[in-house]
Amino acid sequence: YGTTYSLDYQPYKKFSTSLGGAFNVYKGLHFGEIVSATGFESAKGFRWYQSNSTKSDFNIYSKSNLKANDKINMYLDLQYRSLGLEMKGTASKLQSIDQDHFYHFFNPKIGINYSFSEALNSYASFSVGQKEPNRTDFIDNKNLSLPQPEKLQDFEIGLKYYSKSVSFAANGYLMNYKNQLVITGAINDVGEAIRTNIPESKRMGIELEASMALGKKINWAVNATFSENTVANFTELIPDYEGKNKVNQFKKTDIAMSPNQIFGSQFVFKPIKDFEIALLSKFVGKQYLDNTSNENRKLNSYFTNDLRLQYHLKPKNLPELHFGFLINNILNHKYESNGYTFSYLYEKNVYTENYYYPQAG
Repeated sequence: YGTTYSLDYQPYKKFSTSLGGAFNVYKGLHFGEIVSATGFESAKGFRWYQSNSTKSDFNIYSKSNLKANDKINMYLDLQYRSLGLEMKGTASKLQSIDQDHFYHFFNPKIGINYSFSEALNSYASFSVGQKEPNRTDFIDNKNLSLPQPEKLQDFEIGLKYYSKSVSFAANGYLMNYKNQLVITGAINDVGEAIRTNIPESKRMGIELEASMALGKKINWAVNATFSENTVANFTELIPDYEGKNKVNQFKKTDIAMSPNQIFGSQFVFKPIKDFEIALLSKFVGKQYLDNTSNENRKLNSYFTNDLRLQYHLKPKNLPELHFGFLINNILNHKYESNGYTFSYLYEKNVYTENYYYPQAG
C-alpha cells in the first residue's frame, strides 16, 4: 500500500518546477510447503520454512526546468530517498534470515539541451543514482558478505537530427559504479541469478540510431551499441568440498552477461496502402557467463531475423483495427541467449559446469 503526490508550479513562462514523491510499504509472507511426498502423504501441506519481510520506501523529489533562450534549456532534478528492509524467519535451507537494514540516498541530476536548429539538437547530463540490494541478495549472501547498496555516476552527451526523410541520434555514456551488484554466474535453489558486489566497475560506450526513407514504400531503421563493460578487480571464490576454497584474482575483466556489440535493424516495405512487410534483425555479441572473461564460460554471438506482416483497417465505428502475423527466428538459427555456470574443486582439480538456455527455432 502507499501513496504518490505531486505539485506543479510555473511562476513565469521560461521557468517551471515540480515537487513530488511517494511513500510505499510492501509486506510479504514467504513460505515453502510440501506439495507432494510419496509414501509420506500426511506431510502434504507441511510448511517447512516461513519468513515475514517488510520494505518501507519514501522519496521526495524536485524537478526544475529553465529555458534560458530559444537555444538553451537547462534542468535540475533532486531526489531524496529513504527505506528500511526488515526480515524475520527462515529461508528454504532453514537458515535464519533475521536482519534489519536502513538506507538514505540523495540522487541529483543536472543537464543542458542546446538547439542548433529545429532539426539538430544536442544535450549533456550528469547524474548520480543509488539503489539498495534486494531481498534475494541478502538471503543468497547471508554467510558470505553483507551486500552493499550500488552507487552510479552517469555522464552522457548526445546529438539528435530529424527531418522528414532522415533521422539520426548518437549518445555517448560513461557509467562509473561503486559496489555494482553483478551476477556471479551461479544460480540459487529456485533458478535466480546470484549477485555480488564489485568494488569498482564501469560501462562506457556509444549508442547510435538512424532511420531513412528509401523511396515512398521502403523505410529502414538501424541501431547499434558499442560498449566496454569491465570490472576493475574481481575475486573468484571456488568452493572446495574437501578442504580450503580456492581464490583467483582478476584485473579488468568483462562484466557477466554484457555484450560489447549489439545491432538491430527494421526493414519495412509497404507494397500497398495500410499493409506492410517488415524484416526485423538483431545481432548480439558474445557474453561471458561470469566475471572472469573465460572463453570456456561464454555465450556465443548470435544473429536472428523475424518476419512481421501487418494490415491496418479504419472501420467507421472503430478508431483503428490491426491484424498482425509474426514468425520469430525465420532462418531457424540455433542459439542460446542465457545461461549460468559454477566451478568447484574436487581432489585438487577444478571442475566447471556450464548450463545454457536454448531458444526456439
